Amino acid sequence: MQMPMSRSTPKPGARATSALRCALQSIQLKMFGVICALMLALVAFLATYFPAQHVAAASRDLERKADTYARLVSRQVESAIAFEDQETVREVFEATTADDDVLSMGLYTAAGRPLHVVGELTAPAPVTPPVTPRIERLPTRLRATVAVVSREGPRGALVIELSTASIDVERERVRRAAVLAALPALALGLLAAWIVARSIGGRVRAVARVAVAVAAGDLSQPRLTDASADEVGQLARSFNDMMAEIQRLLARISRSAAEEQARLGQLVAARTEELRARNDDLRVVLDHVGEGFVTVDLDGVMSRERSATLTTWFGPADGEVTFWSYLAPTDAQAAASFQLGFEAIVDDFLPLELTLDQMPKEIHHGAHTFRVAYTPIRSGDALVKLMLVVSDVTHELERTRAEEEAHDLLNIFQRTRRDSEGLAAFLADTDPLVKHVLECGPGDELSLISREIHTLKGTSGMFGFPRLTRLCHELEGGIAESGEAPPAPERLRLRLLWEWIARTACSMSSDAPADPLPPRVTGLTPIRDLLLAGSPRGEILDLLGSLDFEPAERRLTRLAEHARSLAVRLDKPTPSVRVAANGVRLDAARWAPFWSTLVHLVRNAVDHGLESPADRARAGKPAAGSLAMTTLREGPDVVLEISDDGGGIDWSAVAARARSAGLPVDRREDLEAALFHDGMSTRSDVTEYSGRGVGLGAVRGACRDLGGSVELETVRGRGTTWRFRIPAASPGATRAYPSLLSRPPPPRARSASASRTHDASIR
Repeated sequence: MQMPMSRSTPKPGARATSALRCALQSIQLKMFGVICALMLALVAFLATYFPAQHVAAASRDLERKADTYARLVSRQVESAIAFEDQETVREVFEATTADDDVLSMGLYTAAGRPLHVVGELTAPAPVTPPVTPRIERLPTRLRATVAVVSREGPRGALVIELSTASIDVERERVRRAAVLAALPALALGLLAAWIVARSIGGRVRAVARVAVAVAAGDLSQPRLTDASADEVGQLARSFNDMMAEIQRLLARISRSAAEEQARLGQLVAARTEELRARNDDLRVVLDHVGEGFVTVDLDGVMSRERSATLTTWFGPADGEVTFWSYLAPTDAQAAASFQLGFEAIVDDFLPLELTLDQMPKEIHHGAHTFRVAYTPIRSGDALVKLMLVVSDVTHELERTRAEEEAHDLLNIFQRTRRDSEGLAAFLADTDPLVKHVLECGPGDELSLISREIHTLKGTSGMFGFPRLTRLCHELEGGIAESGEAPPAPERLRLRLLWEWIARTACSMSSDAPADPLPPRVTGLTPIRDLLLAGSPRGEILDLLGSLDFEPAERRLTRLAEHARSLAVRLDKPTPSVRVAANGVRLDAARWAPFWSTLVHLVRNAVDHGLESPADRARAGKPAAGSLAMTTLREGPDVVLEISDDGGGIDWSAVAARARSAGLPVDRREDLEAALFHDGMSTRSDVTEYSGRGVGLGAVRGACRDLGGSVELETVRGRGTTWRFRIPAASPGATRAYPSLLSRPPPPRARSASASRTHDASIR
């Protein structure tokens, strides 16, 4: 719509107004021309497209009609083509040609001879019947050809031609209808284009008049009243807003300094309100998260802004307090550790990553356990605050404990069914070790306790008890850090865990099905050989007595299985392990402590004796290493060998570690002796598998208890062989620890005096 404007036009803008009017008139004409062109193009397209679509649909209908007639007639003349029955063909053709669109039809035999033809076919007869129906377009006709096959065998071809005159008639009719419909539509479109162009041009002219007047300096122009929602209406309203803004700016400039200061005060108040709203939003977030968030400054003082979850867990904090003071009523030990660790952070003597790693990771409050994560907040390179994120991991730890207990339960069940004797031997061998660790006191030799815990860790890992292995690893770490025996709470954990394992294993063993067949007696071949050779009667009786002992092959096989499973856990190729017991049988009760310590030798061989696949490839070795475990009798002694084809012992690394420990390194014998020194290890890190440096000492101690000696052969890059020569008969008195098991295992002998009276030589 055209808006009312002021009747007075400023003279300075009269020339500009006249030029603008001419330009707007040309815009109006251009708009009209563009709309007309679009209307013409649209009408022409519709007048062409829809008739073409209509004619195409009629053509498709005629093709379907021809195909339908051809298929129907071909089925009706199947018998006629077999017997050349022209009368039947004629009747069928007469019924079909009743349709005005059907001009001609013909039925031909397989040789091309016409059987019956109606009308005049415009194309020659088919030479051979088509495989599939065929539709052909001719100038004035539509020809359908289809094969006719009778059940009796003869074939023929049917040809039917339909007139396309109906399509031409329909095409002309549609064209006339399109033209008759397009002319009124085009006329209406042109009229609408003229009205739209005239309306928009008039509204733009009204806006232009006021704009020209304002550009000439006349700011008294009335407001434009175009209320339309289109672009021109938006232009008019924006022009009004611009005029109002110009007037407000002019008024604002004339205001006094007091008014300006009041405006600035309002801006400050608005900014303060915005900050308060942001703080409220942050408080809502902190009050509804499931974790505890708090920041601590370099004095250890907690910020006042902290999550409500932290207050729910540990109670409110009065005023500005340090985090360790706030934590002390809940977990005094964690609070003290936090204070010491925070002082190390502030001293900035060690790297920040190291000091953060030494901070306490857990907080205990009643039955709940909380995990603490630390994030440094920096300003440039300087540390300004520390953010603490506290999470309740009680349910997570309970779930983990339940999963580990289920794993131990399944392991006991499987071993009860698969290797009940091995499980019983494990319980019998391990129970005295646990008993001695539990009863150790301040006066006991700390190195002996460490060796027994290390042996306990190795055997529990070999028999698949990860909880016991991890607990022994923690006990070793505590001894290494404090230099004292495990405290009472840690020993209580060991006692409860071991009693659960022993009690569960004993209950499952009582439910295990008995073997219906008696054990097969083995080892008679050596006795027969002695008898045939006429050996002394005492030697034969000694060998007969050994049949009551345990086959060494059983123990070696378990060590071999442990070597393979350990390689899998260390992501190493599974080594090939050769076991050759040579029929040796040993007293299980006497040899049990020694068998338990051999797990250290196997772990050393797999963990850092066998090289990585890349190192073995560079050395020309196969990717998977190999181990050999053998036992044999040599006179009154039993010789046991464990060898690998690994990298051998690095004597330079041994010498460096021995020298740092204050041990002699001048001779080869000194270096070999250093291998058995407690704490001696060439590993730079400590894992659950190796690195403590007490395993070899435990092996030597167990060998000495049996009155034996140790021999070592190693070649750099070729491998290492450990050879133990131990008397088959007991060399002295034994001592045993009382059992913790509900069903006492076989007595375990441990020679207390052998280590004092028998010298274990290292050759």
